[in-house]
Amino acid sequence: MKTTSMNKSCRLLLPVAIAIGLLGAAPAPAGTIDFSIQSVLASSPSSGNALEVFLTNNTAGAVVIDAFTFGLSEASNTIIFTSATTATVHTYIFAGNSLFGPTINNTAAAGSLTAGDLWAGAGNGFSVGTGVTVGLGEVFFNVPSGAAGLYTVSFLSDVADTSLSDINGAAIAIGKENSGTITTPASSSPEPSTLTLFGLAIALLAWARKPLVGYGALRR
Repeated sequence: MKTTSMNKSCRLLLPVAIAIGLLGAAPAPAGTIDFSIQSVLASSPSSGNALEVFLTNNTAGAVVIDAFTFGLSEASNTIIFTSATTATVHTYIFAGNSLFGPTINNTAAAGSLTAGDLWAGAGNGFSVGTGVTVGLGEVFFNVPSGAAGLYTVSFLSDVADTSLSDINGAAIAIGKENSGTITTPASSSPEPSTLTLFGLAIALLAWARKPLVGYGALRR
């Protein structure tokens, strides 16, 4: 069982350790273990938006996972990633046994984010059953003023950035890496409200009556 005293320096070494583990990759059962990014809507400007990164075991058997990393990229650098946490909608993969949580990102910036975590419980890791989906991270981001359209968020392809490994550091093969999108509707000029139009009509009526009042006073 790992201790929970590892500092941020150790966290930054996690992707390197997993990459080295590729030299002794563990055989994967039939089917694939897939990573996915949630597609969401976000207004411009806005802050504190979130999307989820999750894993689905589409193999024929359970897979025991001891560590993972993921890296995200948004090519235009419009989307500003701020953090990744264990507060996922799907049950977090290492819920109650996260070594780095609740904040698990290593880097976060405009257009990119990297994150990862290690199993801190007893045994060889968390067993993900066949057909089961678990959360890997809730990713928070901001959308700047002027942003509009569809922004694709993809996984970084380097194995040091997006990976799985077992207790021995051997890599577990990832099948599909499904991208997500952040859709930002174009802002439009708001139409005048009914109350505003009513107030304008009253003002015009009052202005139109002023000459009539003056003319009546002259005749008296």
